[in-house]
Amino acid sequence: MTGLFKRLRRFPRRWKDSLEGSRYTAVQNLQNRFKGHSIHLGYADGAYHVRDGDNLLYFPVKTRSRKYGRGIAHRLNQLAQQYFLPDIPLSAGDRVIDCGANIGEIGRYLLDREPGLEYCAFEPAPAEYSCLVRNLPHADVRREGLWNADGNLKFYLKSVTADSSLIEIDDYDEIVDVSCRRLDDAITPGPIKLLKVEAEGAEPEVLEGAGRLLHSCAYIVVDAGPERGLAKEETAPAVINYLVARGFRLIRMSHSRIVLLFQRAD
Repeated sequence: MTGLFKRLRRFPRRWKDSLEGSRYTAVQNLQNRFKGHSIHLGYADGAYHVRDGDNLLYFPVKTRSRKYGRGIAHRLNQLAQQYFLPDIPLSAGDRVIDCGANIGEIGRYLLDREPGLEYCAFEPAPAEYSCLVRNLPHADVRREGLWNADGNLKFYLKSVTADSSLIEIDDYDEIVDVSCRRLDDAITPGPIKLLKVEAEGAEPEVLEGAGRLLHSCAYIVVDAGPERGLAKEETAPAVINYLVARGFRLIRMSHSRIVLLFQRAD
C-alpha cells in the first residue's frame, strides 16, 4: 500500500488533467491527503467545489483547484493582499461595487470581514456567474458586462485561465453575446466606499462608463496588468491618467500583478 501511495503523490499532471468530474476530484483528493492538505474537492451539477471545514467555494474549471491547496482562507487572504483590501477601512453599510467578480472570491473575503457591507457584483461569463451565485447567495450579483455605452457586445470566453474579455484575445474557447451597460446607469447614485475593477483589459472603458459616479467613490482598486487584447497591453497608464485627472491619487501599486489603489484626493 505504501508503494501505491507514493505513486499517487507522483501522478503526472498531464494524466490527471485528462480526467473530468468526480474522477479528477478523487485523484486530487488522494494527492491532497498525502500532501497533508485538509481541503476536500467535489463535483456536482456541472461545477467543482472545494470544502475547507465549514467553508465551501464553487468554481467552474478543475485546474483552479490548485489555488486552494493551503485552504480557502489562505487563498482569499492572498487575493486581499494583492488588492490592498486590508488597507481600506470598511464599516457596516458601506457600499462596494465589484466589476468583474469572477466566482466571488473578493466578495467572499469582504463579506466575511464585514457582513454588513452593501455589496454588488457584476460578472458576464456564464460559468463563472453560475458559481458566483452559489458562492454569494445573499448578495446582489448581476450577469451583465460593463462598458462605456449600453448595448450588446461579443464576449471572448477563456475560463481556464480566467481571462475572458470584451476585447478580442488569443486562444479563446468561445464567443458569446453579452448585454453591457454603463456602470453609472446600472446602479443607484450614492456614496461608494470601494469600486473594484478587473475587466481583463477593458478597465478604461469600464471606468469611462462609471464617469458620473466617480465623485462618489472613496477608493478605487484596478487590476491594470498586460491583458488588453491580442497585443496584451497594460492598461495602467490609461487608468492612472483618467483617475488622476478626476481627483484621485495613486496610493499603492503592486508591480507583480500591476494592481493600482486610488483614493479620492478631496
